[in-house]
Amino acid sequence: MQQQGLAELVDARIGAFRLTLAQELDHATRTAPSGSEALLEGVKSALAAGYTAYDRMSRASREPAGIGGTHLIGLSEDAVHPVREEGAQSALKACGTAPK
Repeated sequence: MQQQGLAELVDARIGAFRLTLAQELDHATRTAPSGSEALLEGVKSALAAGYTAYDRMSRASREPAGIGGTHLIGLSEDAVHPVREEGAQSALKACGTAPK
């Protein structure tokens, strides 16, 4: 029972952190100098992938222990792959060499 209460507290704190971070990123997007859009989009994409990974790991930790490590490895790979792709595209776009 204590573990569930702790999980709820952590989830609430992480939710508040996500909200604050989203507000700060919105402010940064509005006030950033011209040309920094690709960087900010890369940050937003990386955060979204991190949130997805956290949510999946959090759900997996609440499932029965019989699932095993291979399930968790698959979840982490699913979360990391889009970041690699988005990061590469953002870097190419920032350099002006992205495919049209």
